[in-house]
Amino acid sequence: MKEHSSGASEKATGFFRIFGEVTESVVQSLGEKPFHLRMPLNVSALDSVMSVLVEHHRALDYSKLKERYSNLVNDSDFKEYTRINTTDTGVVKNRIKRVKEYILG
Repeated sequence: MKEHSSGASEKATGFFRIFGEVTESVVQSLGEKPFHLRMPLNVSALDSVMSVLVEHHRALDYSKLKERYSNLVNDSDFKEYTRINTTDTGVVKNRIKRVKEYILG
């Protein structure tokens, strides 16, 4: 973190660019509030989905994102992973694994 704290490193500037592109694509594909699963913003869904999308932005097929995301949020395990013990390391790993299975195919 110290190395990238200024925000000027190649890695940091690349992240800023990629994050903006991914965010715009998410809004276009999923609408204005895609991470409001059960009314308010669900940070667990947001962090797991966005981290996978940013990490795999080159391999994504955004034309399939809406359907894949819909299937993800209806998955009983994902629902559980975004509801209870959301900061537990095992739950976080399972949640990200589930996101990868659904979003990346």
